[in-house]
Amino acid sequence: MFPNIVITIVFLLGLILSISSCKKDIEAVVPAYIKVDHLNLHAEDDEGASIHQFSDIWVNCDGSRIGTYGIPAKFPVVNIGEHTLTFYPGITKNGIIDLKEVYPFIEPLDVDIDLVEDSIHTLNLTFNYKEETKFYIEDFESPGEILHTDDTINYLDKIVDPNDENNHIGKIIVPDTVSFFSLYTNVAFKRGYTPIYLEFDYKGDNFIAIGIKALQSSGYYKYNDPYIVIKPTQTWNRIYTNIVEQMYNTSGGESYDVYFLFYSEDGEVSEFSLDNMKLLYY
Repeated sequence: MFPNIVITIVFLLGLILSISSCKKDIEAVVPAYIKVDHLNLHAEDDEGASIHQFSDIWVNCDGSRIGTYGIPAKFPVVNIGEHTLTFYPGITKNGIIDLKEVYPFIEPLDVDIDLVEDSIHTLNLTFNYKEETKFYIEDFESPGEILHTDDTINYLDKIVDPNDENNHIGKIIVPDTVSFFSLYTNVAFKRGYTPIYLEFDYKGDNFIAIGIKALQSSGYYKYNDPYIVIKPTQTWNRIYTNIVEQMYNTSGGESYDVYFLFYSEDGEVSEFSLDNMKLLYY
């Protein structure tokens, strides 16, 4: 038994010395760090307001994926020296925190940078829309052409923003005598594989439902069940939704639009505010 113990001890000592020697041969990698506190959007005059709610940044280094990071972000890059970082702004789709994706209408931003190990590079990133992006815009500054209603009374008014006298917003007050007030877009999108997104700012003290209405060959509209129900909020928020995905869930439509339901429940008046609505497509 004694020789076996000696052999075991000798083996373990050899293994420890071997590992220690390997560690000396391994050179520690010291990364550089990229810091992005916020993202900016530059919109031309015919592209609406430079308003966004980009939630993430997707990053490549020399064409290879590094990762996706929530804003504000600080992340390591092990590629030291001169490289090209490519940034793509990401959104939270349909207001669902787990549905993250690159916003397809924004031009990726290339940054040539000399990365220094163990240093922090703070970047100020400003994005632009892709040149081929087309817009329908409802900013409540000029006569609206997007939102319409077939309700007996139109509860949508354009008012001066209480927080900014140079801005107008859409104000909806739904009385307690009705269950909801409905609006819809009037752009008649055709089926296609191109992305079509709706984005807008909102706040309100009751629920907002969003769905797709399809014009049938009979001349009547088919209304899908709402696919988004927005919870009440007293602070401004912005939502992004891909309506093409919902168009393909509606059979037999010759053209498609988006409808909105603004609810009034429990016998109480409900108030909503809207602004900076855009429909984007190619």
